[in-house]
Amino acid sequence: MGLLEQDGQRAGAAAEVEHRLAGPQPHLVDQLLLERALAHGQRQQRIVALEAPPEGDGVSKELARLRHRQRRWKDTGSARQEQIQKLSRELAELESKVQNAQQTESRLERLIEEKMVRLDPEKKRLMDGLRVIARNAFYQALQPFKKAYNNYRDDHDQFRQLTQASGVLEVGTKQIVVHLMPRVNYPPQLRRILGPVLEGVNAQRPVLPDGSSRSLKLRLARRSEMKLSIQPND
Repeated sequence: MGLLEQDGQRAGAAAEVEHRLAGPQPHLVDQLLLERALAHGQRQQRIVALEAPPEGDGVSKELARLRHRQRRWKDTGSARQEQIQKLSRELAELESKVQNAQQTESRLERLIEEKMVRLDPEKKRLMDGLRVIARNAFYQALQPFKKAYNNYRDDHDQFRQLTQASGVLEVGTKQIVVHLMPRVNYPPQLRRILGPVLEGVNAQRPVLPDGSSRSLKLRLARRSEMKLSIQPND
């Protein structure tokens, strides 16, 4: 490469840089191209300075390194240019979408357009109310047993099993006796504790919620008290 040709390229790059600097604020793509043109011009100046009569191996190695970087820049320049142009188009499309997007919208109108329906919370409120009532009734009935049992390790579990126990109903005209049949046989000490607890519940005279005003009586039964009999209809 001759000195005149290199001076021409350097002057062209400098003129392009001056033209871009004199114009308006460059776009992102123009700014990247401007930075690359400046770097290319600096490499060209360094190559021209090193093409003078060599002074040693160090100068030759640096000249070879700069020429290699110049060739690599030419090879990758077109690919980067295409990538920059692609990103610029995507950026322009995004800016156009932002400008065309609706600034404000009615949330109610959007829900109507999407055919949304309003959730009816009445059933959930009823269920939540029943859960709160059941929880309060359970802990209110637990307090006498908890005080008499005096064992914080499993008092809650023992009373929960009693409330979930199966049983047999002895139906009368004025009273219904509930014979509780726990899944496990309680030891005598626990049965002695549960007896007064159930008597305290019976003292409150609970009523069957069917409108008949029949009272409920709870008692702890034994499996030995059960007798199975079959009465044929013939």
